[in-house]
Amino acid sequence: MSRSFDRRSTVPGLSIVGLGLLMNGAVYSFNGGFMPVAETALTMAGNQTALVLREGGRLQKTFLMQPDTPLRALGDVVPIAPVHKVYSPGDLVATMGVFVLVAAGMRTQTRVRS
Repeated sequence: MSRSFDRRSTVPGLSIVGLGLLMNGAVYSFNGGFMPVAETALTMAGNQTALVLREGGRLQKTFLMQPDTPLRALGDVVPIAPVHKVYSPGDLVATMGVFVLVAAGMRTQTRVRS
């Protein structure tokens, strides 16, 4: 039996995850497959990667953003000091979507008896 599309059967949080991935994908595609990272964010996070990147190098899939870097606001600009990492807005949006997805999966469903 085929099931027709029903808006009520959508997976909560999945579109939010998709939006975060789309944001990151746009940054990667506009920057040749690399994610720009803000030096100030690296410093605020206590990450020593800035020392390597400052010399014009690339580390893994990141490079130090410049004033002319495309979509720089969507690059790695959010420092998280306790873990010494820098994340992009797309990472945060995708993570929120995962939280919504997991929370929705943990809810108990009540069944209506007919």
